[in-house]
Amino acid sequence: MSNRLGWDKLKRLLSSGNTWTGNQTFNSLVYGPIKSLTTEIKNFTTTETKSFNITGFDGNNFYSKRISLFVSDQGASIDRDEDFNIRLSLYNSDSATEDELIDDFSANLTYTQIGSAVTAAGTSIIVDDSSGLVQYNFIQIGIGGTTENVRITGTPTASAVSVSVMASGHAATEGLTRIAEITTPVFFNDLDSTGEVHGKLETLGAPNDGATITVKIEY
Repeated sequence: MSNRLGWDKLKRLLSSGNTWTGNQTFNSLVYGPIKSLTTEIKNFTTTETKSFNITGFDGNNFYSKRISLFVSDQGASIDRDEDFNIRLSLYNSDSATEDELIDDFSANLTYTQIGSAVTAAGTSIIVDDSSGLVQYNFIQIGIGGTTENVRITGTPTASAVSVSVMASGHAATEGLTRIAEITTPVFFNDLDSTGEVHGKLETLGAPNDGATITVKIEY
């Protein structure tokens, strides 16, 4: 009897806005908008580790939908190519000790330049160096101009990359950077209750002078 009453109560609670079909399917479930916060970690010049905090998250317990990392600026070395690995470590406290580690990830970051101007609606890019780029990579093109994101659709050659249709034209010498995507959800439990994500970013190979790496968390 008590179980029957419990189900009846649950059905009444669900009757306003959601449809009960008998198999726990909700036909009008609406998710909130995806939010994102970003930080830039600047001036990587060698194999080194830099700490960072991203502030402004709603609440102290949430999970990421996607984390993106990419080389967003080359400083004085804008014409140099990059191909190095990184380690991203995320912590639940500002002290960022290993016992407070939530999760860590490794990824490759690649940066090069467009070698020849391309037009809108194009699907091929000549680059200075395709080292580190592989099919299905998500990339940002047009750094230094109008940026847009596309995906690599075929195996790159040494100097050519095929991509999904570009919305804009891009000049030679504009930047192209691989976006490393972490789509595994990360559950953040912020023990120091500051609404911050605490992290460390380690370069496992030496970047060129003054590279800036952007970290973007969508949640």
